[in-house]
Amino acid sequence: MALSRGPVDPERYWEERARTRGAIAADYQDPVLRAFETPLRRRIFFERVPWRPGLRVLDVGTGTGDWAMEFWRRGADVVGIDISEGMVRLAREAAARSGASIRYEVGRVQDLPEEHRGRFDLVTSITVLQHVMDDAELDRALARCAGALAAGGRLACMENTMGLRRRNSRYMRFRSRAEWLRRFARAGFVPESVTGVRCAPPALVLYQLYARVRWPGAYPQALTWDGRAWCGLLRAADAAGRIAGAGALADLTLFVMARAGPRAPA
Repeated sequence: MALSRGPVDPERYWEERARTRGAIAADYQDPVLRAFETPLRRRIFFERVPWRPGLRVLDVGTGTGDWAMEFWRRGADVVGIDISEGMVRLAREAAARSGASIRYEVGRVQDLPEEHRGRFDLVTSITVLQHVMDDAELDRALARCAGALAAGGRLACMENTMGLRRRNSRYMRFRSRAEWLRRFARAGFVPESVTGVRCAPPALVLYQLYARVRWPGAYPQALTWDGRAWCGLLRAADAAGRIAGAGALADLTLFVMARAGPRAPA
C-alpha cells in the first residue's frame, strides 16, 4: 500500500487546517457526515468505555477540544495535547467561552512528557493515531500512552480500519484491525472490547459519490433538504448493518485496551 506521494508534514498540515477551517478544523467539512457521525461516535464510545465522574483523562490529538469538552462535561479531569499550536489555541478559546477547566498542551503523542507517566485513568485517541504514518513512530506513541496510564488504566482508540478502502492518503494510514491489535499487544495492551463504529460503508460510498456531484466546489454550511435525507438514510443503513452483524466490516473501530496484568476495574 505505497503512497503515491510522500506524506505531508503533520505539524504544517494541522496548522493549515486550524488556520483555514476554524472551529471545524478537526472535523468533517461536510455537514451531513458531521450530523451522522458525531452522535454515532459518542454513543458507541460511552457504551463501550467504562466511565465514572472524576476520571483522569488524557486526550491525545485533542484538536479543537470537542472530545475533551465532552469528557469535562461528564465530570472528568482532562488534559488535551495536540501537535498544532493553532488547534490548541482554538481549544483553549472554546474552553474559556464555556468556563471549562481543561489543561491544553502543545506536543506530539510520541513525546509525551515524563510528568504524565502513570498519571491517567484513561488515554483517548479519537481518529488520531491513524495519522502516525510510520510504524516505528506508532509503536513509540503507543508505548508513551501505556506509560501515561495509572494502574488499572485504559486506552480507548477510535481509528479508521480497512473497510472498503485500501489506499493510504498523504496524511492518514489505513491499518487492519489485526494490525492495530498487534501494535497494541507490542505496547503491552490486551483488548477489553473491539467494536465497529461505522457500519454503513456501502451507503457512505454512495453518499460520497452523490456529494461530489451535488456540491462540487464546497460543502454547504448547514444541512440542506437532501442532506437531511441522506443523513436519515445513513443512520438507517448503519442500524441495518448492526442488525445484520456487519460490525466486523466496519471501517471505523473503537478499541478499548487494558494494560496487560490485572483487569481494569469497571
